[in-house]
Amino acid sequence: VQTCALPILNLIPHELMSSPPKGTDFAQYNFDHPDAIDFDACYEVLKQLVLRQEAEMPQYSFKEHRRLEETVKAVPTDLILIEGILAFHDPVTP
Repeated sequence: VQTCALPILNLIPHELMSSPPKGTDFAQYNFDHPDAIDFDACYEVLKQLVLRQEAEMPQYSFKEHRRLEETVKAVPTDLILIEGILAFHDPVTP
């Protein structure tokens, strides 16, 4: 587990498939669509950091098309960067 001093929360992609059908072309998957992002996981990491708790940030391998077992430990700080073109997209309607 790596540790980062300044948490940079990358939007976390959903796990595509644990056992994809033969011939699945992951190169055609649209990671720029809101459905590709696991907003629940993002909110959980952000919530922990805001509550001044350490958080384990999932890592995604675009080469292997899956989440890695290794995570990055984020320590709470006064500044949290949220990165991604869909960072302000909120699928939850109050």
